[in-house]
Amino acid sequence: MDMKFRKQSGLAALLLAAVLLLSACGGGEKDPAENAPASGEPEAQEPAETPEEPAEEVPDPGKLAMEQYKEIVGRAETYDYGDFGPNKEPTGEYRYALTPMQTRHNVPALLLSQPTTFGIDYIRVFQYDPDSGTLLEPPDILMEGVGEAGGFRGNLFAAGDRNGVLSCSNSSGTGEGQTQRVTLDGGAVRMVTLWAGNVLGETDWTFEEIGTEELQWHDAGDTAALDAWTPDPDFVPREPVDETALPEDGDRIVFRGIIGLYDYETTMFLQGCPDPNAPYTDPSDMYRLLVLDVPRNMTLTSGIDEELFEAGVRVVSVPYEAVPEEYDGQHLIFSIDPNATYWPTDSGMPVAQPYTMDVHILS
Repeated sequence: MDMKFRKQSGLAALLLAAVLLLSACGGGEKDPAENAPASGEPEAQEPAETPEEPAEEVPDPGKLAMEQYKEIVGRAETYDYGDFGPNKEPTGEYRYALTPMQTRHNVPALLLSQPTTFGIDYIRVFQYDPDSGTLLEPPDILMEGVGEAGGFRGNLFAAGDRNGVLSCSNSSGTGEGQTQRVTLDGGAVRMVTLWAGNVLGETDWTFEEIGTEELQWHDAGDTAALDAWTPDPDFVPREPVDETALPEDGDRIVFRGIIGLYDYETTMFLQGCPDPNAPYTDPSDMYRLLVLDVPRNMTLTSGIDEELFEAGVRVVSVPYEAVPEEYDGQHLIFSIDPNATYWPTDSGMPVAQPYTMDVHILS
């Protein structure tokens, strides 16, 4: 009996060990309900992938500029080119050119020219600004061409260093002339005199040191040059160089400029507006002027009540007693006393520009 019981007990122990071994090794089927989530609990799911949105296409500033320039050229006759006196009717044959007028971005300016029967072209400047997406339209007028005998002579060239245009002008009567760099500063035309002297006997250094390129003019009826324009592959943006740093001279107004004797036509160009008294003004008159490199506002004395008020200045009339003739044609730094420099009391030439007898020559 004991022997039989021991055998049965040993067999049961073997069976129990086998069952436990199978359970540990994963043998046998599990009830699916064991892995099911509790009632009311949602099954965990992999998050769905969000499709990537296509990158927004950035408009090409050069193409945007050319589109706006085509519209401007198409309505060239509607713009104001100034009124510089009688017998200077536009020919109706408008022209345009593209040239860099600033160094911050690789979009050229548009020069729009109105030739006249007088032989002078009056030129507007337009610049698309990629930073603001706007079109800049400064009111300033550039001039190029040949006037009457003894009058204005002017040429525009693209600067060889690709920073603006060089405006070379002189009086054919006296030979006195100057070369100015014309650029855009924000929405304003900026003119800085680089050289001044007598073209009949002196050499303009800007042609050799900066270099010049001919502007490529196109008829307004042919916009193929706008369609074909491509950016300059060698362009490197840079900040403009300040060519106007000046010393101080107490409370006086300091500026850089040139002093010289100018004929009627050149004076109209320098003052930036026509003669309101034409044709009564004698066109043979000459004017001795300090011509500012960069036009600026000045607070000066009224010639009527001696009150101070502010206005724009391009030139200052000066007699020989204020600056001796030996300085004529020289590019110098001047200062004037605002309390001894007066706004005119009439509309004579130079129009709305001050005069003084108190001039210091600083260099």
